[in-house]
Amino acid sequence: MTHFDTGILGTDILLEVLFSHGYADIAFRLLNNNEVGSFLYIKNNGGTTLWESWNGTGSLFHPMFGACVRQLFTSILGIRQVEGSVGYHRIVIDPQLPNSLSFAEGSIRTELGTISVSCKKVNGKTEVHYSVPDGVTVENTKNAR
Repeated sequence: MTHFDTGILGTDILLEVLFSHGYADIAFRLLNNNEVGSFLYIKNNGGTTLWESWNGTGSLFHPMFGACVRQLFTSILGIRQVEGSVGYHRIVIDPQLPNSLSFAEGSIRTELGTISVSCKKVNGKTEVHYSVPDGVTVENTKNAR
């Protein structure tokens, strides 16, 4: 079994620790499984918002579980601000595609415009393409063009 048994604070912290220590596969399994204790379980059981508890008791509109969604952008797509910077003026693009995910793309809007990233696995390597608005500096990016 791979499912969350965490509360609103622990879920986000757990995913951040897993992604930052090279366990993207486990983090993605947690996000993508269909057991009680998963976001997909909520969706597949009629949820259109995040529930207060994993089994659907209590509030059915509980946005605090949404904090871990940032991992889709900061870890899977790899869009992160350079430490000490603000407003996405200086960023790093370093995606982590879990083994069970062959393609990911997405974008975020910033005050300077939209940052877009697309990555896919080709012959065992991850190809990354990105687009950033004028005024955004991309630093220390691996495997990207």
